[in-house]
Amino acid sequence: MTRKIAQGLIAGMRQSVRPEVLKLRDFVHGRPAARKLMAEVKSIESLVAGGSHPLHAAYSSAQNYLSVFSELASPLREFKNFIRVVGDAEETYMPGWPPMSPVSISFFAAWALFDLPVCEC
Repeated sequence: MTRKIAQGLIAGMRQSVRPEVLKLRDFVHGRPAARKLMAEVKSIESLVAGGSHPLHAAYSSAQNYLSVFSELASPLREFKNFIRVVGDAEETYMPGWPPMSPVSISFFAAWALFDLPVCEC
């Protein structure tokens, strides 16, 4: 089952990167936006140089890369259920800090990116 989902995801991503009919406008607007998001992710080395513990720096960098990936991949059909579940949870828990929510933004992001099981329903 996991292999089938992964194969479908890879095919969908390839199709979105190399569609049969290329809309130059989408390409021109999409690539700079993706590059801008990727440029915002700090390297582990720069985080360590800034005073972060090496393990925390690795965790932060990985979480940021996954966040960029999820933002860029969210329009794909394969992420429909993920977006629905995360959106519903975000409305319920309103991640932030008390008094609005007991769930921090960092905790919510970690749950959504690392722990949330989403089936292909």
